[in-house]
Amino acid sequence: MEIGDNGEGEDEVNTKGIDYIFKQHCRRKRDSTMENIHMFAAHTPEHHCKIPICEGGNTYSSNDSSSSWMSYAIPLSSSTTNFLKPMSKYDSCFMFKVLDPNGDCEKDNFDSNSIVPCNEWVYDTSLYEYTLTTEYSLVCGDESKNRLLGTLMMMGLMIGSLVGGKLGDYFGRKKACFMSISVIVPCIVLSGFAPSFPVYAGLRLLNCICIPIQWVGAKSLLIEVFGTKGREKCVAIKDTFAPIYMVVLGTLAYLIRDYQNLHLSVGIICILSLSTWFFIPESIRWDIANNQKERARETLLKIAHDNRRVLSVESHELIDKILERIHVEFMKSENMGKHQIWDMFKKGQRRISFILILNWITVCVTAYTLTLNITTLNFWKEIQSLYLSDFHSDKLCPHGSDTQEHEYSYPNHFLIGKASAGAGFEIAWLLPMELYPTNLRAQAVGTCSTIARLFGMSAAFIGALAVYWQPLPLLIIGIPTLIAGLSAFFLPETSGKNLPQTIQKVQDR
Repeated sequence: MEIGDNGEGEDEVNTKGIDYIFKQHCRRKRDSTMENIHMFAAHTPEHHCKIPICEGGNTYSSNDSSSSWMSYAIPLSSSTTNFLKPMSKYDSCFMFKVLDPNGDCEKDNFDSNSIVPCNEWVYDTSLYEYTLTTEYSLVCGDESKNRLLGTLMMMGLMIGSLVGGKLGDYFGRKKACFMSISVIVPCIVLSGFAPSFPVYAGLRLLNCICIPIQWVGAKSLLIEVFGTKGREKCVAIKDTFAPIYMVVLGTLAYLIRDYQNLHLSVGIICILSLSTWFFIPESIRWDIANNQKERARETLLKIAHDNRRVLSVESHELIDKILERIHVEFMKSENMGKHQIWDMFKKGQRRISFILILNWITVCVTAYTLTLNITTLNFWKEIQSLYLSDFHSDKLCPHGSDTQEHEYSYPNHFLIGKASAGAGFEIAWLLPMELYPTNLRAQAVGTCSTIARLFGMSAAFIGALAVYWQPLPLLIIGIPTLIAGLSAFFLPETSGKNLPQTIQKVQDR
């Protein structure tokens, strides 16, 4: 039979499902690239004070270089604001006071007892000729502006999550998705050519407000399309492609070495996602819950037609009966199928809601603390050093390389943490959709996301606590994550169960 026990087309799960997932990917790719473009556009390269009197002071000199002038012109590092990489040998924000600006670059011309802040910097241009950070000198005293971009991102995601669920429940999943895309595309392009930092920051905030509106709508639409048997599989297939889109962004960043043209190229690619409007239907569940039963019926018949299924008269009658039964269930539920955010905290839902929110907060803070602090990492150099360190340890000096192994283990730790946070995020998205009824589903996801983003606004600044003790940020994100993970055992199991249609069905679990 073509209709499953949830009133959905089983053939959509089997044959049309892959095509549907692919079209969802076209839109999801735009989100992955836009949210993470900041990692490349605002990359913070290695840098140190510009010292004009020294021959090498006008160009970047690596900490590992043999430039003898650095030993008496720049003090050694005493702290770091990044917990994902080893501390640099020389300070990047201070220099020893120059006694005679017209003198030579000699040790006697620097006062080793007087340390002054830098006025200008020179940057490592081996990766990028210039970035947003180097363009506006968002380092040292102005590093907080760079971190502010991360906070604005989280603020935008919070606002978007707050209104995204409501828009998806009111206008429909499909319309909410494409309204947000229509705003995002021009903002991406304009961000690359912003005339000042405040304009760039404002466009980024607007972008990030729209991103979760599409997230909530697309996730709800995807979950509601598939039946019990195909729900987990569709999520697994969809998320398999997410790293591929990051590779696409990384490839663009490798080929396009300035952030302006990178924004332009990403914006052009994102325009492609608008074409999926003509192929993706509205959620059948949303149509039924909002008195659009005839459109839901047309969607099911179109699915059958696309899969070359010839429906008998009995099949048409059965479709009508199932749609009518689901429609009656919605109409009988309180508020005529409409629910509000506070319904999440009524008796019976309270425990579930608090556990979901706790897990959302910890996953969100962990994922974005790692992501937002990667802008200062030069992963290519770190990975090269990692393999060289391993070779040195295993082949040349198996008992004398503990320091190198510790120093170059940061990329490994980051990758493991990021992978775990990504897996946790996917489960965090899935559970509210499986634990709440249709007309509360998008609002529930939006509420969890909103509260999580509120706490996530601290993610950009948690890394700066490494100034006091480098492992401190890891403890701050690690201990709450462990507690939240244990609390998830108290949630009801959703595997193999139908999506609830009403609040009563949630309470009966």
